[in-house]
Amino acid sequence: MLFAEALGIESCLQRVKFYATDVDEAALEQARQAFYQAREVKEIPPHLLEKYFEQTEQGYIFHPKLRTTIIFGRHNLAEDAPMSKIDLLACRNALMYFNAETQTTILIRFHFALKNNGFLFLGNAETLLTQRPIFTPVNLKYRIFAKGLKLGLEEHLQISGRSRKKQEAVEPLLTLDRFWQIAFETSPCAQLAIDSNNCLIVANKQANALFGLTFNDVGRPLRSLKPGQLFGLYTAIKQLHKDSLPVILKNVEWIAPNETIFFDIFLNPVFNLEGHLLGINLIFKDVTSNQQLQKILEQANLELTRVSQTLEETQARLDSTHAELKSTQKELETVYEEMQFIDPNTSKRV
Repeated sequence: MLFAEALGIESCLQRVKFYATDVDEAALEQARQAFYQAREVKEIPPHLLEKYFEQTEQGYIFHPKLRTTIIFGRHNLAEDAPMSKIDLLACRNALMYFNAETQTTILIRFHFALKNNGFLFLGNAETLLTQRPIFTPVNLKYRIFAKGLKLGLEEHLQISGRSRKKQEAVEPLLTLDRFWQIAFETSPCAQLAIDSNNCLIVANKQANALFGLTFNDVGRPLRSLKPGQLFGLYTAIKQLHKDSLPVILKNVEWIAPNETIFFDIFLNPVFNLEGHLLGINLIFKDVTSNQQLQKILEQANLELTRVSQTLEETQARLDSTHAELKSTQKELETVYEEMQFIDPNTSKRV
């Protein structure tokens, strides 16, 4: 109905073909009947109900001509070969019933099924769990995504892994993907990843808490986010894009609401199998304690310098006093010697 409203019924009949799939044959058979009870269509606006449904004594029958544009078929999302050349793939609140590994394989199949300019429409409760950004956000509010990176060898293996032998090869890859995902999430350091256009792909819990990031920030340019405001970060990113080598920023200051934090930021390039830069992994290592120790050391050095100067001044005074004492001693010795030449009875010199 939405397509017919947007394009017109005749244009929709000529231009659009729908594929409706499910793993349940009974559900498919019921859907093929295109028959609905009154309670099932009560939320459809009256003018659309009149336009697209024929009312009978038993209920409502969907528009017969538009029904011919819909092909129903049984399809297992996790195992069957993906369809191809799809413009819009709607999977609303189905992925959430699968575990993370199965979701990964399904999303890879979705990527294969879509045209290069196709779109993926997910439910509000669903997230993209693939390790690589094979989809990019178009509208996060409405959960619309476009095709991102091309599939690599690992993803193609997961699509074609139907036989036992191939499936055994795929499962370690899925386990490995999950391993790196968990390692990323549980890292004690804040981490985030940006794509080749410097837009946020993913951030772990530590980064979300530190910089106040949310899921709505995915797809936004790093420059518009708090971590992008760190001094020298964009210069380092440009250097990495130029040289394709890791970059380290030392002692970068971040002023948080209640404290000042210092980071060593590690920027690591991420390449695909062909050696093309996919994006950058940023790791923020908190070195605030090192800075505090450095300040304590600097203060101790200043104090040591002050004490050394005081000692030098005291030593100089002691040396001066010692010299004066020696001079006085010599004068006294001279006086004593002179007194030896004086007659104590006549007070005359002998």
